[in-house]
Amino acid sequence: MHPLRLLNLHSVGVSGHFLHGGFGFSSHMHGLALDFVESVTVVLADGSVVEASKSKNSDLLWGIKGAGSNFGIVASWKLSTFEAPKALTRFGVSLGWNKSTAVAGFEAVEKYARYTQPREVNFRIGDYNKGQPGIEGLYYGTPRQWRKDFQPLLDTLPAGYNVSEPQSLNWIQAVISYSNYDNVDWIHPSPVSRVPLYPYDYAIPS
Repeated sequence: MHPLRLLNLHSVGVSGHFLHGGFGFSSHMHGLALDFVESVTVVLADGSVVEASKSKNSDLLWGIKGAGSNFGIVASWKLSTFEAPKALTRFGVSLGWNKSTAVAGFEAVEKYARYTQPREVNFRIGDYNKGQPGIEGLYYGTPRQWRKDFQPLLDTLPAGYNVSEPQSLNWIQAVISYSNYDNVDWIHPSPVSRVPLYPYDYAIPS
């Protein structure tokens, strides 16, 4: 199995995700989705079709990786993958911030991210419940290892946070867990629903 960074948003799709970076819960460990682009087939404004890779039209490939919408329509992608991790931990923290603690909370997160956070820790901060900010993420390792690596942040967060019970998952379980669906084994395009802009990880059969 070969994992790959993808996005769950019908109006963006795979190409929109790769053309503009591609953040997700493997980004701190493996980089952005665009880091895995090997080559592309592009339809240019004059209607011509060209290949772009490190050895051919490399300047176009460079532009495609991050600002691709300005250069043409990508008709096909050649991508590299990485080995599926053997152990993953899904984690979450309800932060309990308010107007008097939010600044200190963000400063603690910034300090951890800049100076302490190991690459195995991947997370984001959201406020999807309007006034109930929280952390959710994926750790490359076991719950015990996650707690050790995440504790320096917990030690500096303002009082009032609550840590959810971490979940041990394999790669496919993690994909489904963050996909907003019960499964991701689709033959046809994914079901249409109201899904927020949300990056997640995927896998390609060997």
